[in-house]
Amino acid sequence: YVADTMIEAVDSSKRTIIVLSKNFIENEWCRFQFKSAHHELMKRKRKRLIVIVLGEIPSKDLDADLRLYLKTNTCIYTGDKLFWEKLRFAMPDATINQRVVHTYSTIPERSNANKFSVNSPSSLHPSLQGAADGTYWA
Repeated sequence: YVADTMIEAVDSSKRTIIVLSKNFIENEWCRFQFKSAHHELMKRKRKRLIVIVLGEIPSKDLDADLRLYLKTNTCIYTGDKLFWEKLRFAMPDATINQRVVHTYSTIPERSNANKFSVNSPSSLHPSLQGAADGTYWA
């Protein structure tokens, strides 16, 4: 079951990053999975969610739950000049041998939208490449 797998991954992570894009909020399944994971985190009293807002998302496009999440969690906007500094500050300190290899996509494999993968803490640097369709890779 996808929700159980996602909750297990969130539970074993020091931080969970959600990349919130227009495509993400227009996809009912993505919103459902996000809300399920966030609800589980709140039940367990864990505040480890970082929301990266990709592009302009008008407030009117967000439902009440998503607006609340944006107000109560760490939100970093990709257009912010201090984006990378804010992201580094929001992340826990990495040990020298620590590697992050979690990749998660809520959109079917045939689509590259909303995929984000970080191979190691050292790959969090300004050379992150992006395509017009919202796909990012390190």
